[in-house]
Amino acid sequence: MQQREEIGVVGAGSWAELITRLLQANQHPVARWLGAAPPAEHAAVGGATCRLLSEAAALGEARLIYLANPAWMLRGDLRELAPHLRGYHRLVHTLRGLEGSTLLRASELIRAETPVRQTAALVGPLHPSLHAAGLPGACVVGSAFPDVIRDVQRTLGGASFRVYGNADIAGVEIAAAAARLVSVAVGLLDALGLGPSVRGTLITRAGAEMARLGAALGARPASFTGLAGLGYVIAQASDPPGADLLIGRALAEGQTPEAIQRDLGPDAVELFAAAAALTRLAEGAHVEAHILPAVEAVLEARLTPAEAAQRLLGLSQMME
Repeated sequence: MQQREEIGVVGAGSWAELITRLLQANQHPVARWLGAAPPAEHAAVGGATCRLLSEAAALGEARLIYLANPAWMLRGDLRELAPHLRGYHRLVHTLRGLEGSTLLRASELIRAETPVRQTAALVGPLHPSLHAAGLPGACVVGSAFPDVIRDVQRTLGGASFRVYGNADIAGVEIAAAAARLVSVAVGLLDALGLGPSVRGTLITRAGAEMARLGAALGARPASFTGLAGLGYVIAQASDPPGADLLIGRALAEGQTPEAIQRDLGPDAVELFAAAAALTRLAEGAHVEAHILPAVEAVLEARLTPAEAAQRLLGLSQMME
């Protein structure tokens, strides 16, 4: 039987854990580098089909590499990887945010820091811990390269895990970041007791707002109603609620943004950075946006949750 190719995985969190397990389930040996994660975050996944690497250099032997590290670590990890990467490598990231200081999407950051051009974004309505516990799941892989999409589908897909493709990587990346803010807004309005009609209106209008932003930035509007966008919001608003929706509830219940970032760590920090970046992108593109800036204002403590809700409910009525 022919030896299957070794696949690279970077990261120490739940996404890296899940990707490692999916690869192993499909009989792919894994080379895993934990990156610059603090020792407390180091994962224990190993076994006969997973090599735990002490440095980035050995990852260069893997043609396909999954980047499942937090946004704040990505640039540094890419700089360590860059000397060992070539044009034939394929990098797939799982980030759902933007770099706050530059407004770059993760695929743009990969192109800026490495010679790799074959990039993809793997995001969607998945709770990694629930799938690891046995529930089925689905994601979308966005890439301009059909071969990269097929690689991801081949290496991760299975009977209980579906991987859908989308050629619009910009749309997938922007939708993934924006959907996190919409999920916060849903949690916030839920906690204020505004009812299902307001929830349905918010999600629907947020889909239109995300699509307007995406179109202004060169993405396809349809990408925002797919798994990366509204699909993610629906999953967050289901039972059990997702982490972003719980952040919205915590804000409405009086928890401070500082406490949320302290308690939830890198994932919350990534969310706050994405909020600021998306608001700046919308302003720069002269896009009419109300929901995303309102959430960003609450996260930055410029508005209270009640003030943000009042502002959103007081918008002028319009044609749908």
